[in-house]
Amino acid sequence: MKNFCMGTPVWGAPEQVLFRGAAEVDQRADIYSLGLMLYTMLTGNLEPYESVDLARRQDGLLAELRGRKPDNVSPELWRIVENCLKFNPAERAYSTYSDLLTDLIAIV
Repeated sequence: MKNFCMGTPVWGAPEQVLFRGAAEVDQRADIYSLGLMLYTMLTGNLEPYESVDLARRQDGLLAELRGRKPDNVSPELWRIVENCLKFNPAERAYSTYSDLLTDLIAIV
């Protein structure tokens, strides 16, 4: 189905919410959503981006992560969260769950 978003847009990856098409949506979209859940748990902020305007996001005007790293969060864990939340899927450090899991296990 064209131009149809499954799920809750605020939790969806940009490529899902912006209707880029099924060919451009892969497991990196789920990794983004997991990063958003981690971000929320660590900071209490629901939205990591300053702008909630999807048109601005699509134009590449991605704001920096709003929440600063909490003092009780390790730099390694924060780096993982930031890498999950890259706007462009091609810029996300993790293309598979096993890549992400490897980094998470390394810091535990």
